[in-house]
This record gives sequence, structure tokens and C-alpha cells, in this order.
Amino acid sequence: MSDPDKDYVCSLDEDSLRKAAIELNEHEFDRLASVKAFRSWILEQGDWLQSPIDTKFLLSFLRISKFSQLTARERLINFLASFNDSVSYLNGYDPGDPKFLNILRASRVFTILPYKDSERRTIVIGNFDNFDPTGNSYEYADFQRSILALCHSLVFCDEQFQVHGVNFLMDYGSVTMKHISFGGSENMRKRAQHFQKALPVSIRQFHHYNNGPIFNVLLHILRPALPEKMRIRVFMHGHSMVSVYRSIDMSLLPLEYLPDDYDKPCAGTIEDITAYMRDFIHTIPA
Repeated sequence: MSDPDKDYVCSLDEDSLRKAAIELNEHEFDRLASVKAFRSWILEQGDWLQSPIDTKFLLSFLRISKFSQLTARERLINFLASFNDSVSYLNGYDPGDPKFLNILRASRVFTILPYKDSERRTIVIGNFDNFDPTGNSYEYADFQRSILALCHSLVFCDEQFQVHGVNFLMDYGSVTMKHISFGGSENMRKRAQHFQKALPVSIRQFHHYNNGPIFNVLLHILRPALPEKMRIRVFMHGHSMVSVYRSIDMSLLPLEYLPDDYDKPCAGTIEDITAYMRDFIHTIPA
């Protein structure tokens, strides 16, 4: 068997390497040794644990686990179990299916902003203005698979993302009870648990905007799935974009979230960002 790590070149810059060493217990001198140990354990498990073993994939689980082999194994098992569950919306998932990219384009529910914040965290906006909760445009399972294609493009391919994590800005201005009932409360809880216990992503902050009565319904559904450390990373902004600007610099936001008289640099329109995002996902290997 050829060495799976022979072509790996770490893409982290000096600042990211220092952060990884301090916060994730990652060190250049034993990084690949940790990957090899993780890979060896996977291969020893035989057929019951069918997992990718490429370097970046395994590093994503090691980094979220602060290079604890036991924690990385547990999260990987949870991750793979999500795909093996016959009733899971992840069953049959193919990230290369253009159908999922088309759903992302049509729904624009999650938008990856092109610029990082001062902590070099990726910012993702959740907006439901173009989302169809009737099921006529796309089924719940396919919608969730499209979101997964977006997540995987970041989680498994972007080492900066693995180290610095992500902030979410969720806009509930267009959310109705139809949105909540689209997938059902149980599926919403499963999705939250998938993010918390399976997907190797570090969520640093959750900013909630336009969080009215509908948000309280969502919070009631999702709160049991959120660990305590996640709850203290939640920020409520009500209907005030001024409050949002105190946490997220205006230059990082789309034009739609800025005052009419704002004339400084910004991230562009959501439509333009979505077009870039589709091109980015197309470059991700399936």
C-alpha cells in the first residue's frame, strides 16, 4: 500500500499553526504520526467501519478532537453511523450530484461569506427569504443533502476552516411555522446532533437576528440537543442590525444587510456570493 500522506502539504500559515498548537494540541513534528495512528486503527476495524482514510479527512476529526485519538474515533463512528442509518436523510447522499447545487442556488438558505472576521473565522448567513417550505420545489431529504454538500466542501477541504471554525448569523425574518414543520421537529433535533456529535466542525458563535416568537419555538425544539458550551456562544440581536454590527464588521456582510447609505467595501450581494459559492463547491472532489 502506497503512503496516503506522501502528497500532503500543510496549508496552514504561521499564525494558524500557532493557534493549532495552543488550542488544538497540533504540532508539526507529530501531526502525520497522529494521522497514521488514526488510519491504522480504522483499517484494523475491518468491514464494519468503512471510512475514507485520506489525510485531510482524518485531520478534520483529529483537530475537532484536539488530537485525542479516542475522541476522534468516537466522532468518526458517529459520523459514519449517520450515513448507515436506513431512515436517515443522509442515506444515498452523493455530493457530486448537480441536483444539490441547484437546490443551494434556488434556496440560498446558507451563504458562505467571502471574507473572514478578525479571528479568521468563516461567516455563514442563514436566510430563508428564498426557501420553499411547501415541499413542491425540493424534498426535505434533498434539501438537507444540499446543505451537507456545502458543509463538506468546508470541513474536509479547508484547513483554515478546520482550525479557526465558523460563526453563524441566522436571520429568522421570513421563518413561519411551515418552515418548522417542513422537516419535523425530530429531524431538526437529529440535524443539530449531527453537527454537535458527528460533523467535525467547530462552531464558535451563533448570532440570531429577527428572533421573534417563531424563534422561541425553534429554541424549544433544539435546546435539548445543544450542549452547555454551545449555549454560551449564542447571541441574541432581536431586530437590531446595529447590534449585529457590534459583533460582525459591516465590511464582511452582504449588501442586503447594510444601511442604504453605506458606501464602503462589503461582501457583495447574496446572489453574487451564491454564484461564487457554487463555483467553489464544484472544485471539491466528491
